[in-house]
Amino acid sequence: MREDLALLATVLRWPHPARDRTDLARTAAGISGPVAIVQHDRGDQADAHRWFATAARAAPESGDRRMTAWLLGRHAMVGLNYGAPEQAARIAAQARREADAGPSGAASLAAAVNARVLAAIGDFPGARRAVDDIRTLGVARTRGDAHCADRVPSGGGGISGCDHPIGRHAM
Repeated sequence: MREDLALLATVLRWPHPARDRTDLARTAAGISGPVAIVQHDRGDQADAHRWFATAARAAPESGDRRMTAWLLGRHAMVGLNYGAPEQAARIAAQARREADAGPSGAASLAAAVNARVLAAIGDFPGARRAVDDIRTLGVARTRGDAHCADRVPSGGGGISGCDHPIGRHAM
């Protein structure tokens, strides 16, 4: 996989027409994110960080803020699970900012991870506020305020918050 990561980094450095580059960046983020999650689940923290770093560079360039927020939220879980809560808190806060205020799977994930991180570092009032944020986002989603437009990020694969219920990530 390291060779694949190196090739992907090389291809992303080549010049491409703007539309092709946006599509390439979305594809790179969409592939790198799940690979990072698998590496995290396998316990390969260092490789997970490398894949998340690739995804984090590609996602903003794709213009897909939900994808960016989702990737950052999942990346924050690495630090949370491997004893780096301060790093996780920084990444989770960035994910929450990127997700915006509207209800989406990415916003729910970012808020849930933020709640877990804040609780892990002992900021219980902050964690409670984040849980309230999760509930607000969840109520908006179940009322139909959001139609799960993030089910498939910008025409990409099947990674989204609609596939990951709020309860799965909440405290």
